[in-house]
Amino acid sequence: MEQQTIIITKAGIQATLNARASILAAANPLYGRYDKSKSLRWNVDMTAPIMSRFDLFFVVLDECQEDVDNAVARHIVDLHMGGDRPVTCDYSIDQMQKYIRVARLIKPTITPESRKLLVKFYKKLRQQDAEENKAYRFTVRQLESMIRLAEAMARAHLDEEVIPAYVKEAARLLKQSIISVDNEDIRLDIRDMKIDEEGEVMEDDGEKADNSLTFQEYTQMVNKLVRRIRQEETPDSPGVRQEEAENFLLDEYSGQLDEADIVPFMEKVQCVIERLIHVDRILLVHTEAEENKDRVIEVHPNYDIETDLSTHTKKADRETQEDMERAARKKARDEALEQKRVAAEAQRAREGAADVES
Repeated sequence: MEQQTIIITKAGIQATLNARASILAAANPLYGRYDKSKSLRWNVDMTAPIMSRFDLFFVVLDECQEDVDNAVARHIVDLHMGGDRPVTCDYSIDQMQKYIRVARLIKPTITPESRKLLVKFYKKLRQQDAEENKAYRFTVRQLESMIRLAEAMARAHLDEEVIPAYVKEAARLLKQSIISVDNEDIRLDIRDMKIDEEGEVMEDDGEKADNSLTFQEYTQMVNKLVRRIRQEETPDSPGVRQEEAENFLLDEYSGQLDEADIVPFMEKVQCVIERLIHVDRILLVHTEAEENKDRVIEVHPNYDIETDLSTHTKKADRETQEDMERAARKKARDEALEQKRVAAEAQRAREGAADVES
C-alpha cells in the first residue's frame, strides 16, 4: 500500500501494476469511546503491520468544551432555521482544479540540507521510540512517510525543491499525528505496598514522601536496567548484584545530576528496583543476601521489553489496589468482631454482677 503498487498473480503470470491513489480510512474505537489511557493500536484493534503502512493518524476526541459545544450547537440550529446557505469561497472550482493539476506535475528534488535533516530526524525518532508509548515501532516505513510528506509539502507550495522547512514540518506531523498515551505518574514509595506472610498488603500510617516518576521517566529507566541485566546474564551467572545495577543507572544519568541530587536519585533507583520486584514483578531475586545491595537480581524470563510497559504497571497497580481493599475489608471485619467480643464480655460481666447482688 505504501509503495502505491499492487502485485497480481494469475495463471502463472505475475504483474506489478501502479496503484497511485491516496487512502483515507476511518475507524471507531472499541466500545464506542476512545480510552486515552491505552494506545491507539488497542483502541482501534488494528495490527501493527497495517498501521505502519499509513503515513498519518489523527485522533478526534469528543471532549466537553463549552465554547466548542456552543459553536456546534449554534451552527446546527442555524441550519435548521435558515436552511442551506450559500458558502462564499476565495477560489472557484476551476481555479482549484488547475492548481491541483499543476501541483501533481511537479517532481521535487531533495536538497543536501534536507537530506541531512531527514537522517537526523529519523535517528532522533528511532531513539525516542524506545522511550515513549507508541502504537507501533518507528521503522524505515516511517522514514519513507516523512519523505513523501516533505515532497507533498513542496508540491503544495509549487516548489521544485524539498527545502529544510518542509522536512521539519513533515517530521512534526509524523511525530504529533498519533495521540500520546496518558499514564499516571508511577508511585515509587512502596511502604504501603509491603506484603505480609499471608500475601496481604501491610498498611503504614506514616507520612509518605513525594517520591514518584512520570511514566515516561519510569519506562526509560526500566528499559535501561532490563537491557543491562540481560547483557550481563550468562548461563553460569543468571543475574547481577543490585549494587552493580544501581551504579549502572547512576552512570547513565550522571550527566543530568548535580552533586546534591545524587543521594535522592539513588533512593529513587532503589525504590524502582523494589517496585520492579514486589509490584510489577519484572525482576526476580535470584540470590538473597543480608543487605539488598548484595543480592542478585535477574529479569523475569517471560518479560518482553518490546511489550507495552503500561500493561505491567496498570495490572500491578490494579492488583495492589485490590490487595489494599482486601486488607481494609479484613481490618474492618476484625474490628467488628472485636467490638462484638468486647460487648459480649461486658454483658456477661453485668449479668454476673446482677447474680451476685441477688
